[in-house]
Amino acid sequence: MLATSGCGTTQRAVTSADLFPLADTQAWTYAAPQREGTFTAAMSAGPVLNGAPSFRHGDPAGGAMVLQRTQDGSLVYLRHEFKSGTSYISFDEPLVWLPANLAQAGRMEQRAGFTHYTSDGSTDRGAVTYIIDFGAAANESVIAKSVSVLTVVHELAVRTETGPSITVQQTIRYADGIGPAGLEGQFLTVGENGNLTAGEPAAFELTAFTP
Repeated sequence: MLATSGCGTTQRAVTSADLFPLADTQAWTYAAPQREGTFTAAMSAGPVLNGAPSFRHGDPAGGAMVLQRTQDGSLVYLRHEFKSGTSYISFDEPLVWLPANLAQAGRMEQRAGFTHYTSDGSTDRGAVTYIIDFGAAANESVIAKSVSVLTVVHELAVRTETGPSITVQQTIRYADGIGPAGLEGQFLTVGENGNLTAGEPAAFELTAFTP
């Protein structure tokens, strides 16, 4: 079980809400060597989806993950909005980004269809296979604070009816009470001829967090 020490021998279980809190005041600033500077991922209020509020978590490309906390405490990924603001992917079923029960360390796999809504008003169908691999938790220093950190590998394999197949691989270190403390990621594209093209690897390390 992922847990942190309390007073004496008491321990508390760390939840997905501890590892990825949701509030529209939050911002994470990362050192981004490949950008020769920093990148800030801000959280903002998203649309009401499935009868509940959602949150937009900004990405380095100028788009945003649209996230929601379910009643059981899971963090789910509902759709992805692209930089234009008018083009997005909406999953037929929410993808569990982090489950409520983090004690189930191991591997999880989900499959879902999606609709891609484009800026010109057209739509495209596709499917995604999403795999999560949980690593071990360890105490680390994150922005000068010793906290419990869980390493998780997220892999999304996206297939569409008309475009290339794309796999996004991300290794994210989630810090208790802070959120994503570091990320390493890469895009892999499979062309129509079956050739694999690997994008430039990206790495981000947290330097500041605004709750």
